[in-house]
Amino acid sequence: MSLIQFIVYGEPVAQGRPRGSVRNGKVRMHDPAKSKDFKQYVALVASQHRPKKVITGPVAMDVRVFRPMPKKVSNSKKKKESAEKGLLRP
Repeated sequence: MSLIQFIVYGEPVAQGRPRGSVRNGKVRMHDPAKSKDFKQYVALVASQHRPKKVITGPVAMDVRVFRPMPKKVSNSKKKKESAEKGLLRP
């Protein structure tokens, strides 16, 4: 089994609600710009690490998302101490 590993830098973006419009009697769906741009960025990074041969058989994926801490942590002393030690995650 081969391993493909890569890192996507930047703040993760949630998938926005797709919007629809009608033109000439046809419905067209499109993603919000922020979601579309992030998906294209992830696809670009992933394409740089694609294998030479097509993958056949089972595939497993492990995703780790790291987010910055919020600017303000509640006034609880325990929460502030936990955040400073790196135990409290966003």
